Amino acid sequence: MIVHVFHSSIVSGPETLVLPALCKLNDVAIVFLVESRLGERGREALHYAQEMGHLVFEIQVEKRLDRKAIRELSEYFQECEPTLVHAHDVKASTYVALAVSTLHARSFPILSTHHGVRGRSGIRAKAYESYYTHFVLPKFDRVLTVCMSDRSLLCERGLSSNKVLAHPNGVDRAKVLLEQRDRVSHDIRERWNLPHITPSTTCLGVVGRLAPEKSLPRILKVASFLREKAVPHWHLLFVGDGPEREMLEKLARQYHLSDRVSFIGYRAEIKNEFAGFDLLLSFSRAEGMPINLIEAGWAATPVFATAVDGNEELIPSERFGSLFDLRTPDDVVAERLAKVLLDHELRKKQGKNFQRRVEQSFSGERWLADLQRHYHDVSQSSKRRASNW
Repeated sequence: MIVHVFHSSIVSGPETLVLPALCKLNDVAIVFLVESRLGERGREALHYAQEMGHLVFEIQVEKRLDRKAIRELSEYFQECEPTLVHAHDVKASTYVALAVSTLHARSFPILSTHHGVRGRSGIRAKAYESYYTHFVLPKFDRVLTVCMSDRSLLCERGLSSNKVLAHPNGVDRAKVLLEQRDRVSHDIRERWNLPHITPSTTCLGVVGRLAPEKSLPRILKVASFLREKAVPHWHLLFVGDGPEREMLEKLARQYHLSDRVSFIGYRAEIKNEFAGFDLLLSFSRAEGMPINLIEAGWAATPVFATAVDGNEELIPSERFGSLFDLRTPDDVVAERLAKVLLDHELRKKQGKNFQRRVEQSFSGERWLADLQRHYHDVSQSSKRRASNW
């Protein structure tokens, strides 16, 4: 049995990437470390896994470093005798490393996926990141990163290049055929039923958690400059919730963008509704390999984004989308954005090329095949080490 360990309260990128793909594998179990202080709210990701039919084991975590939870996880490993344990991100990996350290003997390899090396903001998160990199990850047999730039960064921080491997994100979504895209877009916008978004509106989308690392206020600032450009009938749609929503709604009013910006909160169906957008925006200061950009590719929706990390791997040239340097002034970003919005043929070509690139290199099928290859390789290495003992 392969055991995946998460420490998640909300359904975010790692969960939407990993859990659906694991449905295609046999003999998989999921462990969720659930923070008791969050109550039922902290079990959202756990319920998400259960709804897919996964075998789920829950461990309650009462405090930041809960020895009882560590012991319970160790006992679970002893009972189920896994062939491999795969932890996801900082806290889950920390608990796995501590749990296996209490075992008298370990017969299975342990892996950790780092789901975004530079995507953390805040002093506490950065402290966790430093601890994770220097004290937790060295204890794992294999470390996977979601993009090549993250792998390079971990190696620069001292991890062995033989231990750290890139495993780029990939997901499968309904492919929107180019000849049917206009009709699909029309149907999606009818479902949205938003007064400012009609079939003739140029719709810019922002999809994901409304959190500081996404630089969302900057998008509104650029939109305020965009209003001065000769771009007709555009509207900016935010899909997602998070700690910055109230502030962003207030900022949109301050910029006099109430008629140009809408917030519709979390929408589970959005993963297959990217064809409703004419352009997807991503202004993050750091990214791993963003799932929402890959989802846009399946819909042949072009992307306008910051030239950071996994974004540059997804969009290596202007054939596939439009990237800009983080240091570009907001008014210049608005000028570039206006040019893209006014060039329908450019967006159409970028969407077509981006869809082909995603289908060939960033599919869920490819991601799962690569994962199984990593499992095979680390298992063989573990067996060789055991035979040498």
